[in-house]
Amino acid sequence: YRLYTGEKGANGFYVGPSFLFGTYSTSVTGGTGTSFTTIGGALDIGGQAVIGPGVVIGGGFGLQYTEASKSFADLPLTAAILAGGGVRPRFLFSVGYSF
Repeated sequence: YRLYTGEKGANGFYVGPSFLFGTYSTSVTGGTGTSFTTIGGALDIGGQAVIGPGVVIGGGFGLQYTEASKSFADLPLTAAILAGGGVRPRFLFSVGYSF
């Protein structure tokens, strides 16, 4: 959900909360795979503009917090960013159509 400051619909600066849920499954060649879920929330701020007849472009950033159903304490940093829980930054970019 986003709250916009603009007067022409989805344009202007915005702030918005998000509910996050994900389900994942992994497989390892010659080994056993695993499945897990994540749940959490986020808060984003940014801006969006209608730049043509309905064409919308926007961007922003925020913070998210997720909790994973399994512990991944021994993962390398890059894998832990994707699979682990905790506080993470968010970077947003969007292109779309508004009517």
